[in-house]
Amino acid sequence: MSCFCREEGKHGGSAIYIKDSIVCREYKNTNKLSILGEFECCAVECSLKKINIIVLCIYRPPGGSIEVFFNQLENILSNQINLESTIFITGDFNIEMLDENRNKLRLATMLNFYSIRTTVVNYTRVTEQTKSCLDNICTNLHNGHTSVILASHVSDHFGQKFVFNIDKNDERKFVRKRFLFDEANRINFVDQLKQQTWEDILVIDRKDVNEQWKTFINVYLNIFNQSFPLTRIHSNNNKKYKKSERAEEIKHQLDILLVLLTDNPSLKEQYKNMKKYYDSILKEDKKKYLQDRIMKSDCKMRSMWTICGELTGKNKHRENNIDENPKSLPDKFNIHLIEAVQKLVDEVHHQNFFCDIEENDQSLFLRPVNTGELVNLCSRLKNKHSSGYDDIPTSIVKLSLVQIASVLCYIINNSMKFGKFPDQLKFALIKPIYKKGDRNSLDSYRPISLLPSFSKIFELVMCTRLLDFFKKCNLFLDSQHGFLKGKSTNTAIYHFVNMILQEFEKKNLAIGVFLDLSKAYDCVNLEYLLIKLEKYGIRGKAYKWIESYLLDRKQQVIINENKSNIAIKERGLAQGSNAGPIFFIIYINDLIMDGLVNYVDDTNILVSGRTLPEAVDKAYDSSSRICDWFNRNELALNSSKTNIMVFRTKNSRVTPTGTINLNGNEIGTVMWKKLG
Repeated sequence: MSCFCREEGKHGGSAIYIKDSIVCREYKNTNKLSILGEFECCAVECSLKKINIIVLCIYRPPGGSIEVFFNQLENILSNQINLESTIFITGDFNIEMLDENRNKLRLATMLNFYSIRTTVVNYTRVTEQTKSCLDNICTNLHNGHTSVILASHVSDHFGQKFVFNIDKNDERKFVRKRFLFDEANRINFVDQLKQQTWEDILVIDRKDVNEQWKTFINVYLNIFNQSFPLTRIHSNNNKKYKKSERAEEIKHQLDILLVLLTDNPSLKEQYKNMKKYYDSILKEDKKKYLQDRIMKSDCKMRSMWTICGELTGKNKHRENNIDENPKSLPDKFNIHLIEAVQKLVDEVHHQNFFCDIEENDQSLFLRPVNTGELVNLCSRLKNKHSSGYDDIPTSIVKLSLVQIASVLCYIINNSMKFGKFPDQLKFALIKPIYKKGDRNSLDSYRPISLLPSFSKIFELVMCTRLLDFFKKCNLFLDSQHGFLKGKSTNTAIYHFVNMILQEFEKKNLAIGVFLDLSKAYDCVNLEYLLIKLEKYGIRGKAYKWIESYLLDRKQQVIINENKSNIAIKERGLAQGSNAGPIFFIIYINDLIMDGLVNYVDDTNILVSGRTLPEAVDKAYDSSSRICDWFNRNELALNSSKTNIMVFRTKNSRVTPTGTINLNGNEIGTVMWKKLG
């Protein structure tokens, strides 16, 4: 039915034979990924009793690149096949599966991530000198099957036979859920991590941080996937809450009464009373379920709003409803995200970049992190259950932190010493959530960025050193109130209101200009940021680490299990990261002006004057200078969300005025606020 045949050479290729009676087609997209002598693959898709089945046959020659094999297999699993199907991956991988080795661990980790497991646990190749298990049949079927070895007289490899049953037609949709985060699985997970010595990491060249991280995460993921397996369940079996035993018992009695009612109508009143009691029990169970859900949440307010949305049906409005081919939509959205930012930057009134930051003669020294500090830092992380591409939630990372703290410190310290941030941690998974407006417009969806939980630990360590250095050198402006110790939205409000009251004491009018930026984090020019960091004293290995962290970041959009191709993000800070806000406040730290109050990307200025025209002129002048700074630094003003407010006392006699023009845009009608 499908094959990959060598046009030259021998002892290679792959083929799949199917009975004529089975409805089947060749899976050509997957076949095209074959590479002669490296990854020789063919695939078919067939239907048995309306169950969709995908079969792949792969041959990796002994001399073939192991990296090519894993890259192509990952590409197939993540982009080419429907994971809701029943999947079989067969063939000769030339990876020993009975002895412990790095390639076996890497393959098992990758397959486990997609809920696929090997089934052959015996020798498949026997010679006078060796016995090995190089061939296998891997599947996402977890029950109702057997796998046996077949003696062969035509090859030094044995055959494998896999038998499975299809009991009935089942057209229900399957989803993959990792929901077994119960106490027993957590204990098992921690116990397995305790047994790890991490010796394979210690023998790797200390400069090779990428290889150290790959080895660590492969072991961690393998234990994680075994302890908390992905399970295929029917989507309509994904209940919001489970009935109590008491409710089930009463339901059983109701069913009996309902049957008896057909012959004995006198039981009708008893049935009605029992039904009322049953409804009250269900109501209590649901109430208890919702209360427990809120109490266990790391953000109780958000959980309450989520539950309100579920009960009212409003959460359904957040789902993607774009009228577009579902398979091509993620790519379209990914391209849109990158092009929208570039278009925004291109529309900025460009001026030549320069910054007059005074050169700091002190340099940041990256002191090593120890296990005590690492555990203390990670306690600040919220127990979120969301996860990046590796599927590991922050709550599980924190659960295992004591067991992995020493090896994490080793890798993080090497990372800082040699100025290298692991490439695997520079990957963002983007999920669009409907915000407002036209549902068919890509601009109506907010991109939610999900980063690997472990990347936030690296960031926390670096941000701690960075903030301590800026504090020691007194580099941050007093006008910035975001993400700095001892400052908050409360201090920003207090400072702004206090400036207004001071102007009132001088018998002046005060005008507040509240400026908003469009896609502030996404527009940051990384080259400009690195120039500023160097002037502030970030040099040597610290500079190299931050450069490695900022550049060559990748992102992939996922919509309803469909994934886009991976795109390189050439500008902007990582959304959802711990380091993003810190780097942004450094980026705008050279914006200096009287009356300025900042909270990260919210920029507010206060000006005053004896008369309204005088105050308006000052507001225009200050706003124009800020806009010039925005333009030089390639940040885009959002005029639709920028507002002006005039503050005056009750006894002040002034006449309302018009608008202020910034960058060719009229900034809102002046609003009035009486104080005092």
